[in-house]
Amino acid sequence: MHIQDAVATWLITEYKKPGISFAKLFSKVFELFHEKNFHGLKLSGVHGNSRIENVMSKLVKHLFKIKVFLKMAGSNEKSLFFITQRYLENSSDEELICSIYEHGYIGYLSALYLHGMTDRFPKVINYVIFKRSDWVAKYTDVNNPISDFGKRYYLPSYPVDRKFPEKFLKISIKKDVIDFSEKNDGLIRVHAIEPLLIDCLKNPELCGGLDHVIDIFEEYGASLSARLIEYTDQKGSLMDKARIGFILEKVCDVKSNRFQYWKPQMLRGGSRIFSPKNPHSSWYDPDWLISLNHERIASYGITNSID
Repeated sequence: MHIQDAVATWLITEYKKPGISFAKLFSKVFELFHEKNFHGLKLSGVHGNSRIENVMSKLVKHLFKIKVFLKMAGSNEKSLFFITQRYLENSSDEELICSIYEHGYIGYLSALYLHGMTDRFPKVINYVIFKRSDWVAKYTDVNNPISDFGKRYYLPSYPVDRKFPEKFLKISIKKDVIDFSEKNDGLIRVHAIEPLLIDCLKNPELCGGLDHVIDIFEEYGASLSARLIEYTDQKGSLMDKARIGFILEKVCDVKSNRFQYWKPQMLRGGSRIFSPKNPHSSWYDPDWLISLNHERIASYGITNSID
C-alpha cells in the first residue's frame, strides 16, 4: 500500500473532519513514514532515501487529484490548511474551524445559537482561544522529533480574524479555554451554558446586546438557575455573583438559599455595575449593591438621586 493511499484512507475513514491543518497532516505523514505500515499493511513510498518533505509535497497534490482535498487556504505557507471532501457533506464553518484550530471553542452569540437559546442567526463565528504565547507552548516540545523540521511542520497557525466560506471568523482571547461541551459527534466545541451566561453579562456586545441578553435570562434564567447558581458559586467572581444574583432574583424571580451567602460578600471590594459598558447610575439595588446602569433594569432598584 502506498503512503499516499494510506493517508487518503485515514482522512476518509478515521479523521472524518471537514478540515485539517498543514501541521496536523504532516504529523500523520511523519508517523506513517517512520512506522512504514498502516494497520498492518506494509507501505511503499517510504524508502530510506526518501525525503519526507518531498513525500508531503507529492501527497498534497495526490489528495487534490483524487478530490479528498477540495481547497487549500491560509495567508502564508506556514498557516496552510486544507478543506476536505467532507465539508460538502452538510458540514458547517463551525465544524471546519474547530477541525483546523483544535484548541478553542465557539463562544458568545454563536454559542447561544448552537445551544438553541437565540433565533438570531450569527453572521460571525465567535471563536475563543488562549493567547499566542500559550498556543506556541501547547505545541512546542523539544523532545518531539518533528520539531527538527521547524515551526511550519509542527505548529498549526494561530487563529486570526478571517473570512471562511460562509461566515467571518472573529477571535476572542481568554486566559483559559475550558468549560466547553461537544456537539455534532464531537466536531464542534461550544462554550458550556453556565459560563456562557456569565460571559453574556460580561460582554453583552458580543451576545446581541444587553437587551437581548436580558431577554435570554427572562426566558431561560429560571429553568437553568440551579445549574447556573452552582457554577457561579464555585467559579464566579464577586462581580459575577452580583450580576447573576441580581438578575435571577429580581428579574427572573428565582429564590435560592445560596443568595443569602452571596449578598454579605458584596460588602467587599469596590462598587459594581450591571452593564460593563455604561457609566454608573444613581439607580442601584441595595441587596446586591450594584448600579443598575441600564434603563431596562433601573426600575428594579432605588435611586439615591436628590432630583
